[in-house]
Amino acid sequence: MVCRCQNHFTNSYSDKNFISVSHIKSVDGLSGCYRGLSPKLLGNIVSTHFSEQIADKLGMAKVDENEKDDMTEEEYYKRFETQLKRNVVVHAAGAVISSPFHVISIRMMAQFVGREAKYDSIFGSLTQIYKDEGILGFFSGLIPRLLFDVTCVVVASTATYLVGRHFIREKEGRAYFGSFSSVMDIKS
Repeated sequence: MVCRCQNHFTNSYSDKNFISVSHIKSVDGLSGCYRGLSPKLLGNIVSTHFSEQIADKLGMAKVDENEKDDMTEEEYYKRFETQLKRNVVVHAAGAVISSPFHVISIRMMAQFVGREAKYDSIFGSLTQIYKDEGILGFFSGLIPRLLFDVTCVVVASTATYLVGRHFIREKEGRAYFGSFSSVMDIKS
């Protein structure tokens, strides 16, 4: 019985997504399904490139990922702390740098509901937001996004450290778990 209910929930959720995508496609065509993709991709590229450079300029060098067999608990913790600080700076800088593109992407997608045509291109959206709201319009929603990103980084990194240090004894196991958890780290 539980399996049937669980499958029903999963199928119903998938069906609703399919219906939503089908509706968007019927109204705006296939390109409507990809509305907002170009500013999101551009924001991710710019963010990835410059956020690493900012961390380097602040003197936060990358931590050597190779674990040594003779590392003490204090050295292991120090490495974790250094890596966590760098990750927080990289993610926070990335959120700030990509914020204008994120705002444009969200507004391009949201205008489908109101059937507006204000945000059709990246450059048109840049001028429209600047005319309507000024420079602060590009950073709309930045504080909640920063809080979410930083919280996710801290929780994921701390969980990785605790599990890797206290539950996985083999060096290879910690390496695989660290790789897995870095993939799970969400970059918005």
